[in-house]
Amino acid sequence: MNYVIKYWKDTVWSKVIANFIWEIIVFTSGTALTCIGGLYFSWLRENWFIPVIIFAVIVTVFLSVKNYNLKKQVAILGEQTADLEGQEIQNLKRLLSIETTNKIDGYTYDEIVKNLSDSPVEVPAKVLKIVGKTSSNIWEQFIKFQDMFMTGVQDEFENDLELYLYKDIAPKLILFGIVKRADRAGSMYHRVRITLDGKELLKHSLVRG
Repeated sequence: MNYVIKYWKDTVWSKVIANFIWEIIVFTSGTALTCIGGLYFSWLRENWFIPVIIFAVIVTVFLSVKNYNLKKQVAILGEQTADLEGQEIQNLKRLLSIETTNKIDGYTYDEIVKNLSDSPVEVPAKVLKIVGKTSSNIWEQFIKFQDMFMTGVQDEFENDLELYLYKDIAPKLILFGIVKRADRAGSMYHRVRITLDGKELLKHSLVRG
């Protein structure tokens, strides 16, 4: 052992020994790699299908995951689309409902109000103090005396206001289905009263102001 240490400490021999050891390491490593490589390629030639199967499995798993994510996104998009379509359908139904509800005999509320507002009426002298003006229009008089039309107006000759409303205002209101005849059994007077459509028109107008 002392003999080896003696040469290892020597400047020249230490380099020779180190080079020798390095050559052994390089040779051994190269031989091992050559053997391993030869064995690997030999095995690969006989079992070439195994890497192919592994590759196919990896690709299948990757495509399956990607397909799952895609289906999930499509499902979410489908739900969002269904929600939007549902909202659009509900909005359309609401609009159609409003369009259908806000009509009387095919005429819209706005059309009826405009027509009645454009229908002038001369106020008789007998009711001038109550009405407060000499001229007005059908719609204005209907709004002013709505309470009377709610309970009923009749052609009572002793009551100048009721007679005025019955003869001058009611006929045009009857034409649009806002009031109707509602005679009392056994009564000598004819009577008109607001209809359900008339009440809805009145509520609509009051809400809109």
